[in-house]
Amino acid sequence: MIIRSMRANFGALSDAALELEPGLNVIEAPNESGKSTWCALLRVLLYGPENVRGTAGGRRPDRERYAPWDGSPMWGRMELTWQGREITLSRSAAPGGAMRAFSAVYAGTSRSVTGLSDTDAGERLTGMSLEVFRRTAFIGPAGLPVAQTPALEKHIAQTIASGEEGLAYSEAAARLRAWQRQCAYRGQGKLPELEGEMKKVRARLAEIDAVSARLEETELSLQEASARHDALRGADTQTQTLHQQRELLELEGEILRRESEAEALRASLRESPLRDAPPDEALFAAAEADERRAARLRRELSRQPASRWTWITVLAAAVLLCAAGLVSRLFFIPGGACLLAGAVLFLHARRQDLRRREFARELAALLDRYGVSNPKQFRTAAQSYAERRGELASLAAAAEELRAAARQLSKQKSPENDNARALTEAQETLKTLWIRRARLQERLAALGGADALREQLGRLSDEHTRLEARRSALEMAAEELTAADEEMNALFAPALSRRTQEIFSRLTGERYEELSLSRELTASLRRSGEGVAHPDLLVSRGTRDQLYLALRLALCAMTSPGEEPCPIVLDDALVTFDDERLGLALDYLRELSQQRQILLFTCQSRERRYLGI
Repeated sequence: MIIRSMRANFGALSDAALELEPGLNVIEAPNESGKSTWCALLRVLLYGPENVRGTAGGRRPDRERYAPWDGSPMWGRMELTWQGREITLSRSAAPGGAMRAFSAVYAGTSRSVTGLSDTDAGERLTGMSLEVFRRTAFIGPAGLPVAQTPALEKHIAQTIASGEEGLAYSEAAARLRAWQRQCAYRGQGKLPELEGEMKKVRARLAEIDAVSARLEETELSLQEASARHDALRGADTQTQTLHQQRELLELEGEILRRESEAEALRASLRESPLRDAPPDEALFAAAEADERRAARLRRELSRQPASRWTWITVLAAAVLLCAAGLVSRLFFIPGGACLLAGAVLFLHARRQDLRRREFARELAALLDRYGVSNPKQFRTAAQSYAERRGELASLAAAAEELRAAARQLSKQKSPENDNARALTEAQETLKTLWIRRARLQERLAALGGADALREQLGRLSDEHTRLEARRSALEMAAEELTAADEEMNALFAPALSRRTQEIFSRLTGERYEELSLSRELTASLRRSGEGVAHPDLLVSRGTRDQLYLALRLALCAMTSPGEEPCPIVLDDALVTFDDERLGLALDYLRELSQQRQILLFTCQSRERRYLGI
């Protein structure tokens, strides 16, 4: 692809034009004259505007950053040659908007170029995505360093395999790790969850088996105890003992019923507003007195209070008479009298209001004391409380009488005391076994059906087997992916290292004889005559910039080969080079420009002087 010209209304560029030629183009201009703006325009025309969200790094959307300074609409146009055809690429926008309107037509016509759209024009023309373009052929003064990214990984893989771009190794490895973590990772994931559920189900099944065994033993013991009880109960000598035992049980049941009723009454009395009331006679007398007091309070509250308009009127008259006294002193005396009368009326009304509030509070306290809403219910509430208190005393006395009767009955001797004790023990055994059987049956019902649990355990086991197979498959896939990545690195990394070393040797005048690159594209360098390689961070800034430029040019050569390689754009990329390094770099770029177009933007005149242009 060859860019012939660009024209735009873009940022500081106001209907500005830039003519270009194949080969090496040196565009010299001072700082803040629009060099970086031309580079940004080239990116926007090819790949479209960026809409950066947030303020990370201080970046803003292109529509804000490159809005024309004169407020006119933003637009740009590029004339280029691609696949032997002249093409006009243009984008435009309304005032304040981004350059979303896209057009790609054959030059001099209105016929659209097939296959070039708003979203993929740059990738079709350059052969690489925007991210790869930025990390290879789009070079700025702060953009020389290049880092490995998923997009660059995919592009490298495509270059090696000459196939379709798929996932990058880092993305695929990350997905595999995420899927593996979903299966199992540090005690978390679906497999540990399934194993926990299976453990719980197995524990419930084991408990069901244990409870069922205990229930079976209890049933056998119950049958034996029931047979023994029936044998003892059938003896004639036990009749009197049985009647005695039955009567005693009935007495105990009645005692329990009376005590339960008494406890309910105690709770009701504790919750009553009259819980601290005096004895009945004093309570009734207090209720009658409180009822009379409440009636007087209600009468006082029902009286119509003095109208505040009376004293307001008198005070107003006093003000008027005093005002008239300014004209004639005869009005001062009646004015003063009215003022005194108004003050007296005001104080009387204030006293009445305070007394009414006090009466209302006292009445509310009386109503709360009896828990009623009407004073006529005071005696009824007192009578009800006294009746419940008497009922409690009766229940307590009755329960004590029943306990005495039970104690007397239990002291009576049966003619057949030994048989009676045996029957009692048999009854207690039966009762214990019945309770145990009921509890075991309840526990068995709470645990659920064994068949349903076994079916659930089967489903969980099947799911566990499936997930185990999935985890094994993921482990195999991770191993295969690592092997494939190593194979790709074995193919590409040595070639990239060799190509970078060749270019770096040219740029440094053969000062370094060995260069190796890691997977993350960091370099180790060995200077001629030295025996140990050093990380690139240990060399000077100028040498690092030469290294990064060599790496970018090597990536361009390997990721954008072919008959129409994409142009290389350098925006003040050589500004840190001294004169010697600059000459070596320009010699190489001039040689490289025989194969692809190079746009070198610079704020200095050293490049033109050296090249003699």
